[in-house]
Amino acid sequence: MTKELESTTCSDRKAAISIWTDANSWHEAANALVASGNKKIMHPTYSCVARTLELVLKAYLLANDVSLSTLKKHIGHDLECAVT
Repeated sequence: MTKELESTTCSDRKAAISIWTDANSWHEAANALVASGNKKIMHPTYSCVARTLELVLKAYLLANDVSLSTLKKHIGHDLECAVT
């Protein structure tokens, strides 16, 4: 990320918790799809897993001094940018 990190606020930390909660929900959905045993729904399962990973990464970044504003303006859904 080339921009300087903006300082986090209380609302950023609350957002981190909210995003972490959403990640857990996506993970539970992926587990439910796997538990169904239906191999025809693997693509949706992978989508749930990918969304889980994205949200976990964003929650981690928010909890470690990356502001919500930076996530929205500079990272978005660009996971390559998020890990660099």
